[in-house]
Amino acid sequence: MGKKGRKNNPSPAAPADEDALLAAAIARAEEEQKAWAEEEQRKAAAAEKAALQVALTQQQVIDKMNAVPVFRVIHRVAGDKGYFVCTRTPSDPEGHPGLPTWYTDLDDAQKALEATQAACPDESFEITPTPLGVAVALSEGWANGQKSFRIQGSQSVLDGLSGKEHKVPEDLAAKMNPSTGPIPLFSLRTLATETVHPVFFSREDLARTWKAAGRDLDDLPGDDELTTTDLRMLVVRTLATKNDWRPLKFVPPEASVAFCNELHQQAVARGDEPPPLTAAVAC
Repeated sequence: MGKKGRKNNPSPAAPADEDALLAAAIARAEEEQKAWAEEEQRKAAAAEKAALQVALTQQQVIDKMNAVPVFRVIHRVAGDKGYFVCTRTPSDPEGHPGLPTWYTDLDDAQKALEATQAACPDESFEITPTPLGVAVALSEGWANGQKSFRIQGSQSVLDGLSGKEHKVPEDLAAKMNPSTGPIPLFSLRTLATETVHPVFFSREDLARTWKAAGRDLDDLPGDDELTTTDLRMLVVRTLATKNDWRPLKFVPPEASVAFCNELHQQAVARGDEPPPLTAAVAC
């Protein structure tokens, strides 16, 4: 008898683990859904951020600057609100009659008042505040194209600078009021947050904010970490550059706020204005 050939029957396949396959499919679907959701969130956040990257309008810039009072000398006439008078600044040449001037520094306004009063002892003069945004708009002729007024930066601050820190490029300067001098501003990156980026009109006010934030003055960064610019340049940037300008905050000098609060208290005492709703009132 011949040998019978052995049949090579294949071994039966292992049964598929349907539960494991289903679980793996669900896991993949969840991962894909999560990745899709994260990508959509990223796109939405990018779109929201892009929507905030806009240049400001003149009115928006005015509103931001109006948190800061500047000061002028007026000629007080009985029964009238008074007239904006011409005053001189240290940069005026000999014989210059002066111009209607707003001062960012209350001390400079006081000196202008004293000089004006000395020249006209029989007349009545006083200092009154104006919101900075209004002063900039009027001095730069945003409303009517006329540049009959000017703004003077703090003389004591200017004396402490070399001039390079706040130099305005010639092409920009040509478009600005030539009578308005440098107006230095100071900022510090370590004082900025996502919601507030403060700019100050003096190093001293910056240091006060540093201390008010609970930081040691000995840890205050030096001038090499301090950003110094000019108000006019910053205004031009906000009007021309797409950026999220919401955190930008102009911080009024402490002395200016105190002076405005005093004026308000006097007006309340005379019955000219209602009492403040808060403990402190800025102009």
